[in-house]
Amino acid sequence: MTEAMPRPELILKMPFGEVPPRIAATLRLNEYVIHGHDLLPALDGPDPVPEWFIPAALPDSINLLMRLHQRSPHKGKAASFHLHRTDGEGEWILRAQDGQAVAEPGHGKADAALRGPGEGLYWVMMGRGAPQEHGVEVQGDEALAAALKEWFPGP
Repeated sequence: MTEAMPRPELILKMPFGEVPPRIAATLRLNEYVIHGHDLLPALDGPDPVPEWFIPAALPDSINLLMRLHQRSPHKGKAASFHLHRTDGEGEWILRAQDGQAVAEPGHGKADAALRGPGEGLYWVMMGRGAPQEHGVEVQGDEALAAALKEWFPGP
């Protein structure tokens, strides 16, 4: 009897590195929702974000932000951000230090805290407006919170 050979894992090349297909599909879905949001003023229509999207997109987007720190003008400096979703599950500490970034699930102390509904946190992370425009409270270093996209550039 011959042994089955393990199936090779499919890997796709993306601008930021090689990823499995699930990550590539998640990125494309995020792009669809983000561009739909960007077109809302022209469409004068309903919010294109499906109910199921935010609970799935927040953790994936936070993982993406960790990769995007490599492009940051602040790379090599240290800062921490506490993200707390108030309308569902989700709390993370994002830490940038020594040119690396990590996301830790759970509650903790950080230099800047952003607290609000999941959709609001998502749009702030994607650089689609200031925290107050999306019902997100800021505590701690307000200037640092306002510079979140500088620390994690991207979409």
